[in-house]
Amino acid sequence: MFAKKKIQKIFLIQPPLTTHTDLSSEPKGIHPPIGLAYIGAVLEKDYQVQIIDSVVEGYETEVQLDRNIIRYGLTYKEIENRIEKFEPDVVGVSNLFSSGFREAHEVCSLAKKISPEIIAVIGGPHEVAVSPDGRHAMVTNYYKRPDNPQKTLSLISLPDGATIKTIDLGTFSTPHDVQWVNDTQVLCTAEENKALLLVNVESGEIERVFKTAKAGSHMLSLSKDQKRLYSSNMYGDGSVSVFDFQSGKKIKDIDTGKECEGVGVSPDGKWVWAGNRAEDTISVIDTEKLEVVKTLESPGFPYRVEFTPNGKYALVPHARSGSLMVGDVANQQVIRYIPLKLTRVDAPSIAGVFPHPDNIHAFVTVGNDNSMLVVNIETGETLGRVEVQESPDGVSWSPIQR
Repeated sequence: MFAKKKIQKIFLIQPPLTTHTDLSSEPKGIHPPIGLAYIGAVLEKDYQVQIIDSVVEGYETEVQLDRNIIRYGLTYKEIENRIEKFEPDVVGVSNLFSSGFREAHEVCSLAKKISPEIIAVIGGPHEVAVSPDGRHAMVTNYYKRPDNPQKTLSLISLPDGATIKTIDLGTFSTPHDVQWVNDTQVLCTAEENKALLLVNVESGEIERVFKTAKAGSHMLSLSKDQKRLYSSNMYGDGSVSVFDFQSGKKIKDIDTGKECEGVGVSPDGKWVWAGNRAEDTISVIDTEKLEVVKTLESPGFPYRVEFTPNGKYALVPHARSGSLMVGDVANQQVIRYIPLKLTRVDAPSIAGVFPHPDNIHAFVTVGNDNSMLVVNIETGETLGRVEVQESPDGVSWSPIQR
């Protein structure tokens, strides 16, 4: 046991990863910790810094967690020994994807077990949505910290990027997805509480709570007519919860597939597409029947779902195959998979997607490339790359220019 009053040593750790061995794409990926390297390069000017890439160092070490689920990388005992040996004052843990929160949480817990004086650092902004007038962005601050889950939203001014206010959600924590209802209200998930929240942006008050009672209520989608609200529930068998938005009453839970994460409702309100990332499938839900009417095979970890404003295309980024799927909404089928170009990594891991109002272009974030790409969804061409900060996830668009 040890404790230091002054910060001198900082340990940056990429935790082991969990994956499904029956994925049709390469199940065991490697994502170089570029973000940790950037941070370390700055910190080493004033502190003693070490970095562990648990995935690379322990790539051949596998722990069977379930029939088709493994964790690979350094064991927790090996990580614990390394922390004890270095005796850090701060442990910073990287977590590019929400699927890795358990591993990141465990590494933080190990640090605290070794010494309560160690500062465990993780978390930060996740999803983003732009207000209808384009003048504000709302950002969720999401992470399940071992001792203090994040529970705030940040209101950002556009185009200058200044933080206007931080909204504290009180007893509700781990907000992940967010969507504007109008210029004064937003919806967000409260994953730890198995709920969705309607929040007044001006007062910060929670005006309505939608209880999913399902673990991992991660993403949400509000129909354009604001009659129905949908939530993806990642854990258990995977499902989509359906609410009457005006009353807050839950109408039904629809079983989809394991680790249902991305969810979106078509502009006409007739269809919901939900990505089941652990099964490499997409569930197409008829919103009148409230049942899955078709299941599309979509290998490569379907991660998010967005529809073009005209309702013609469904866009589904795939985090492991590095491609953007373009779906035909009317015919309920896959049109093409767009391989992303212009990245500086060999295996891009894409995260968020947002369709441009012209119905032809889309913005796509690449977590392990620290970039946002502009893609033509009809030709499949990657038109441009914009360097951004570490491990981008959510992305949105505003017509307001600088």
